[in-house]
This record gives sequence, C-alpha cells and structure tokens, in this order.
Amino acid sequence: MQKNYMTIAVTGDVDSGKSTCIGRLLYEGDQLPVDQTQAIKDKISLRDTNVFAQVLDSFEEERKGEMTIDTTCAFLNRKQGRACVFVDVPGHQELLQNMLCGASSASRALLLIDAQKSIQDQTKRHAFILQLLGITEIIVLVNKMDMVEYSESVFKAIVQESDKTLSLVNMTAVQNIPISAYHGDNLSFHSSRMRWYNGPTLLGFLDVSKVPIVKGPFRFPVQDLYMRDGKTFAVGQIISGEVRKNSMVMVLPKGVLRKIREIRLLKTHVISAKVPQSAGIVLDSMEGVQRGDVFCLSPFAEIATCIAAHIYCVRAFTSDTAFFVQCGTAAIKAVIKKVHKAWDSNNGDISIGRDGQFHEKDAAAIELQCQQPVSVDPDSLQSSLGRFVLKGQDGEIYALGMIKKKAG
Repeated sequence: MQKNYMTIAVTGDVDSGKSTCIGRLLYEGDQLPVDQTQAIKDKISLRDTNVFAQVLDSFEEERKGEMTIDTTCAFLNRKQGRACVFVDVPGHQELLQNMLCGASSASRALLLIDAQKSIQDQTKRHAFILQLLGITEIIVLVNKMDMVEYSESVFKAIVQESDKTLSLVNMTAVQNIPISAYHGDNLSFHSSRMRWYNGPTLLGFLDVSKVPIVKGPFRFPVQDLYMRDGKTFAVGQIISGEVRKNSMVMVLPKGVLRKIREIRLLKTHVISAKVPQSAGIVLDSMEGVQRGDVFCLSPFAEIATCIAAHIYCVRAFTSDTAFFVQCGTAAIKAVIKKVHKAWDSNNGDISIGRDGQFHEKDAAAIELQCQQPVSVDPDSLQSSLGRFVLKGQDGEIYALGMIKKKAG
C-alpha cells in the first residue's frame, strides 16, 4: 500500500540545526546505509558535532564550509508512524531564494530557533515567506537546549517571542517543542533532561497530525497536451477539489463550458479524480485548449489583466523591469503599474519614495498589468492560483507574490 507522505519544509537561520535535526531523524529511523550508520557512530564517539548535518550535505565543499548550499529532500519512511518528506531549506541570507523552490510544495513547516540566539532577522523573513506560500501550520522547534542547560525559562521566553513574530504575519505555532537535535532530545523520544516539558515529541506530534487537505472548488491548471489512442489529453495536477466524468467545467481564461468525457490516472480510466492527483482529462471539445488554461467548477476562478498583490523580493530590480507572471501553469508578460507602498520584511516599517527601486528582501504592495488575461483566486492561501512568482526575461525569479484582488 502506498504511503501518504507529509511534506514538511524545514526552515531557520544559519546554524540553527536544520540539517542536524533531519540527519538525526534519519539515523534514529534506520533510514541510512549500514556503512553510513557505523561511520556516524564512530564520529559520535569522537564528539563530532557536524556528524548529522553531514548526512544531508551533497558536496564536499559544503562540509568544508559547514553550510548547506542546496535544497535537499529527505524521506523518512518508518515501518510504523507517519511517512514524511523533509525539505531542508538553507537559512543563509544569500541563499534565501532557494526557499521558494524548497517550501513551495510543503503542507507545513518546522521553524528551528537557536536557543542561544532566539529570534533573528532571517526568522522573521522565513515566517513572512511561509505565509506568502500558503503554509499556515508551523511547528516551532527551539533547538540546542543542551547549550542553555535545558532551561525551561529560556524555552518559554523564546516561545513568547516567536508567537509575537508569527502574529505579525497572521500565523500561529500549532506546537512548540524544546529539542537538542544533536542528542536527539524530544525528536523521537522524550528527554529525561527536560521533564518539565509535557508535550509530544516531534515524531509523536507528526504521527497524530493529519495531512492538511487543500480546500476549495475544483481547479486543474493544464500543464501540457498529449495524444494517446487518437485522443488529445490535457494533463496536469489537480490543485483543489474533485471532479467527475460528465461534469461541466469552465475553461479559463477563455470562459467556455465543456463536458468531461474521460479521466485517466496514468493508464487507468476512472470516473473521478481529486486533489492532489495528477490526471489526464479529455473534454467533449479540446479546441483551443492550451498550457496555462484552468479547468474549474463553481465558484469559478476570476479572470484578470490587472492584479493588486503583495510581493517579497529575492533580488534587486526596478519598477520598469519587464516580467513574466507565473501563476499556476500560465506565464504572462507583465509590468508593475503602480507601487502603493514598500516595507521592511523584518519589522514591517513602511518605506515610501524608493523612486522605483526594489531591493533584495523588500516587501511591497503593487499593481501588475498583464498583457493577457490570467486565471486567479485572489486572497487565497489555499489555492496556488492565489500566488505567483515574478520572473525576468533571463528566467530568474525576482519576487514571490500573493494576489489580493483584481485591480482596475
């Protein structure tokens, strides 16, 4: 039986212990080859504090620099308990944009905080980006408790501070857990050194957590078109809702109603499909259907050529830069029509009058003018049609955004 994996983004500042945390979980879950497990045991005996972080390091130069430089996926497939995919996202400021790729498919996030440092600027930015990505379930792990003598008062002070930080972006922690990733405290076993903590371990909490279900009406962005058995199939992933054979769907942005004649999951004919399945769909007429179209059930997505949005900048640019708005599978040429305000993503301080200059790590409220209509679900954290990326002509990502509403 195929397991239902829970995808979890692991975020935090540099040296907060993200890789150590995941590496320790893989080690304790018997997910590593025998020779690697023995090598870890040998290094533990030598008190090598980087031993678990090196489990995830992909390149030798990463180990030399003691900094993770790429997004890494780690599968934890236990015989009993929740099967998880941990996405290790770099916390280094210069590599923060990798988070866009690492966290975009996650259903929830682990936010690691160094007990010795508490809340840092990067922590605030991570929370801001997670909110834009639609990840609302945050598990806060206060790491390196061994370095503060497993102090309950230190833990409580950091939790109070993190709650305040998350509230700035309308987020809350579903669980706060004090851990020592290196020693394994409160990851898979309750720590005898923190008897004052009565909550669950990390894996214990994940075991009883349900995989968040993406709510909302049927949405199917067309990824591509394929010919099979003399028929043209629109293929893609259902991002919300469910659909059945013979349903009448709206094809956007064209605004035409079509009947579903056939649904396939791989080579299997089915009468229905739902989120997050990848499917092939045949309509009663495939004329004009192309990549970037969206099949919808009521209430339908909106069609817009001008959108009001909040963005987070991952590199510097000017307001006259020519962009592609990538929303769902559509990529539409667009320009910034108006800048309402810009602010510091660390503390929310508003800064006006930048003369069209956007800097890395800026946040802004803007209006985008698109050359063609685009299908959107405004102000939706659940639908990926409520979020987008701004790409330059060079293909690089310049900003991540959330659509607030249609604009005039």
